[in-house]
Amino acid sequence: MPVKLLDRNTGDVNGDGIQDVVFLTGTLPFPDSPFRENITLWIQDGHSGRIYNFRLKTSMGYRPSLFLGDINGIKSTIF
Repeated sequence: MPVKLLDRNTGDVNGDGIQDVVFLTGTLPFPDSPFRENITLWIQDGHSGRIYNFRLKTSMGYRPSLFLGDINGIKSTIF
């Protein structure tokens, strides 16, 4: 099953003041369903270009998406 891009967003997730790119990828086991499997979080460091991936503990679900935002008032990005 090919891996598909599920969502993409940008934000400073490591606190260095440079925008990073955050992706969610996964597989679509049933083409006509919003269910996704093998969901992985990817972060591309905006400064170095290095890409990190994180396999999620629960790597399946319906309509996965990203939210990046300052939820604690100190400009930390949470996803």
